[in-house]
Order: sequence, then structure tokens, then C-alpha cells
Amino acid sequence: MEVECGTIICEKPNGQRVKGASACGDSHHVSVPNSCPSGSKRIAVSHNHPNNSPLSPKDKYTAYKHNIVVCVKTKPHGVRCYKPKGHK
Repeated sequence: MEVECGTIICEKPNGQRVKGASACGDSHHVSVPNSCPSGSKRIAVSHNHPNNSPLSPKDKYTAYKHNIVVCVKTKPHGVRCYKPKGHK
């Protein structure tokens, strides 16, 4: 059985993007820690959906709540991202 895994994507002040915390959950959920390397800020979270569902309402809520981009990878859909309104 595949599990859902995700990674925080962070950005340094010079614009360089770096990998933040990663985690794996079960086949329907993952809680990725919101930590980034020192001096960088959280800009996105990327994760897979092993059940191949596209972006969920929870994904969109997470994007809105944390004002970050949320990207989901599924086999039939490829990568889909959701950017909340007002996100820079």
C-alpha cells in the first residue's frame, strides 16, 4: 500500500528555494512539519495522493490558512497546484 508523503518548500532571502521538513503518513493523510532551514521562509507544500484524487478541499484550506501554494502529485493528473487568492 502506498502512503501519502510531503515536503515543505522554503525560500531564502536571495530567492534560492530549498527543501524543508518532510514526512509520510498513511494512505489518506500526511502532516508535514512547517519547519524550514534557518533564514528561509515557507512558500509551498508538495505531496502525493496515492488514491489519485486531485486537489482536495483540505488542500485548498491549507493553502488559504497558511497563505502558501499547495501542490499534489497523482498518477493520472500529474502535478496540480493551488495558489490562494492574494498569494505573492
